[in-house]
Amino acid sequence: MGDAESERFVAACQAPVVEVVTKVDLAARSPDGLGVSVVTGAGLDALRARLAEAAFGRLLALGDVEPVVTRARHRAALERALGEVDAFYVAREQQVDAAAATHLRAAVGALDDLIGAVTPDDVLDRVFASFCVGK
Repeated sequence: MGDAESERFVAACQAPVVEVVTKVDLAARSPDGLGVSVVTGAGLDALRARLAEAAFGRLLALGDVEPVVTRARHRAALERALGEVDAFYVAREQQVDAAAATHLRAAVGALDDLIGAVTPDDVLDRVFASFCVGK
């Protein structure tokens, strides 16, 4: 795109725009704006920060705010997840990989309960709960 076309495109965007100059490792002078190089890694941290700011805006300003859990069910799920993560680390230190995997899966399950994820087992349980099996 030409400069005028690029400017019209950016002006028409409804979402935040992050303009990036790539391949700055090949440029003879520093770019105007945010320059990055995948080869050297220059500017990638600044790009990540700018993208996070564009995507999450005000939420980043709340980074120092302690999260509040208001429901007992949420607190129980978080405590269960934390306990399973602790058990995961113990199992890993003892090199019991099967137990570590079980604890990690249980931690994920607790977090799924927290966010309300629906699993295939949940769907099957719901579908077959109303069926009469046998006589």
